[in-house]
Amino acid sequence: MSPRLLVLAVIPLFAAATASAQAPGEMAPTAPLPPAQPAPSVMDHRWAIGLGVGSLGLAPEGNPDAKIEFSIGQLSVRYRATRQLELELAFAGGRQQLDNGQDGDLAVASGTLGARYRFMPESAWNWWLMAGLGGTTVARHDATKQERDDASRGHGVLGAGLERRFERFALQVEARMIRVGDKQQTDAAPAPAVVMPGTTGGVPQPPMTTTTAVGAQTGGSITIGASYYF
Repeated sequence: MSPRLLVLAVIPLFAAATASAQAPGEMAPTAPLPPAQPAPSVMDHRWAIGLGVGSLGLAPEGNPDAKIEFSIGQLSVRYRATRQLELELAFAGGRQQLDNGQDGDLAVASGTLGARYRFMPESAWNWWLMAGLGGTTVARHDATKQERDDASRGHGVLGAGLERRFERFALQVEARMIRVGDKQQTDAAPAPAVVMPGTTGGVPQPPMTTTTAVGAQTGGSITIGASYYF
């Protein structure tokens, strides 16, 4: 038999042996796929620090025409307890702004412990409602620590905000309504010395105290800011 005829006879035998070695419907083995990576979640980074700027207006309750405007800055630290619930500690402060654009004599400072309930927390665009309690101080910008402490009053806030998140970085805008409670404020003034008969000097007297009722104030604020999640 010639070599050419031998090759033609061997090829069909080899093909038949290969077909019989592989069962019908069986596919050649392939490399295993890598395990699927979990999608990023807001729970991966629960802490956030935020900075914001904005304005705050306060007026005596029932007299909105007597509103005082402040330009404020805000620092906040937040912790995400669940996907939708965040706890927040925020501090804000700034100077009074007059109609002519200059700084007034008053300054405001506040601290608030609040909670946010977020809607669509995993979405790049999400919004929230918030509520909180804290304290607000309105006093002269050069007041002493004691004067600021005496002027401090409790407050309650309600608000809503909108956030655009880019992984760990986010931009936000928030509006709040605030009510600052009333307070009985006591002021002390030196009393005139009493001159006793037969003496040339006066006898010091205890300070004279007067109690003034400081009425409640209502108002609102709006801030824009940025947050970093870690």
